[in-house]
Amino acid sequence: MNKHALLIILSLVSSFLLKGQAIKYSDAKMFTLLGQLPHCENYERLPKTSEDHVPNNVFILSKYSAGLSLRFRTNSSLINLKWSLLNNHAANVRTGFNQKGFDLYYYEEDKWLYTGTATPDNLKDNEATIIENMPSKEREYLLNFPLFDGVVNLEVGIDEGADIFRPETIIIDTINPIVFYGTSITQGSSASRPGMTYCSMLMRHFNKEVINLGFSGNGKMDIELVEYILSASPSYIFLDCTPNTTADDIRLKAPKLLDSIRSVLKEVPIFLIETIQREKRNDIVTQEWNLEQNIALNEVYNTFSEDTNIHYVSSKGIIGTDLEATTDGTHFSDLGFFRMFQTLKREINQIEKTDLSIDSSLFLDTIYTHIYDTIKVSSVDSLIINFKTGVDLVKEKKIKVFPNPTNSNINVLIDDIEDLNDHQLLIINNLGQVVYSTKLDRTNIDIKLLEILEPGVGYIQIKNAEGSLISKKVILIE
Repeated sequence: MNKHALLIILSLVSSFLLKGQAIKYSDAKMFTLLGQLPHCENYERLPKTSEDHVPNNVFILSKYSAGLSLRFRTNSSLINLKWSLLNNHAANVRTGFNQKGFDLYYYEEDKWLYTGTATPDNLKDNEATIIENMPSKEREYLLNFPLFDGVVNLEVGIDEGADIFRPETIIIDTINPIVFYGTSITQGSSASRPGMTYCSMLMRHFNKEVINLGFSGNGKMDIELVEYILSASPSYIFLDCTPNTTADDIRLKAPKLLDSIRSVLKEVPIFLIETIQREKRNDIVTQEWNLEQNIALNEVYNTFSEDTNIHYVSSKGIIGTDLEATTDGTHFSDLGFFRMFQTLKREINQIEKTDLSIDSSLFLDTIYTHIYDTIKVSSVDSLIINFKTGVDLVKEKKIKVFPNPTNSNINVLIDDIEDLNDHQLLIINNLGQVVYSTKLDRTNIDIKLLEILEPGVGYIQIKNAEGSLISKKVILIE
């Protein structure tokens, strides 16, 4: 037997043994889900209570898991998935990976790096190996969900002898996420796989949670969506509805949408995004239609000229000028998504006048906060907070918040209140309103959460006169 034949046999034997090794599965609900509004169930994008408030097509599309991501940590040499789809529709302009599959990233050297893709079986119930033959080393992972189907059930499989946990480190900041409200392009139509949408790229670049409220063919500036956008307490709002909205409706709906947002969030940056000029340059009717849409959007923007926190994103060069950035003249290819990501990244950086991609940093001033969850699975949230001024470490504090979630009270324990006598502890509801405030003059603070907060998600903030130093999500259940 020659050497080449022996290597082939050994390779086949190794592959057979690997396929036969035991895999243990964990329900994905054990881990950290990103990209979802408060009060949503399972892997849906709007609460069930929205059914009677939003257009029917929007509610149906909200069951699609676009923009959702799962974070976990494991030392497994392989990662498998089992998942059940809501519909299993046949793909049209989308790949099976985009519509019904998952893709996976791992974190290394301050970057999220692509690992592999879970290929659907064209069935409602699917099973796939994303990656195998990895060195057994603990890594932080980010799993991106299908863009154009719903996920009913998801399990993550690892080596039988390996461990899997919730993430240990807050890499992606989930306080005050970036919210996109838009169309099929926002949702991710024609991206090759879930991680290639501009929403996903922005989340990985800035390490900031992004909520994708893209509704294919139905992103029409409906004012009914405002209460759900506000429920996220967003740090930025991108309105990318122009492609689905007629010029007349833009003039009618956009001012009401902006007024409704501003009635609650006075200073949060809002971006109005023009529609691209379709890459069918000989289609004069479509070009004129798009031009009218953008003229209408610009008129609305000009009526809000006194609001310096409303920004305008022109379609000029937004995805390049070489006519190579779409799959069908309208929907972005991966190149188009990347160019859009670059455009929106510049828009955010111009506001912040900095690059936001600071690992685990929640605030962008001279004071940064790093939060680490020191317990993998527990009813006690244990936080170590590093207070930094410039680059100098001033003091390390440890704060515990428990029980979390709760159905009544929470306790905040601070191991050392030295240097915190000028600080306040605030409770903020999901509309950004302060509902409780107290001085940090004691090490044990008992808060009757049920008396001040509606069931759902709220936030604890510790701040001084210079601004917020730490935010922590708390959940009050009915």
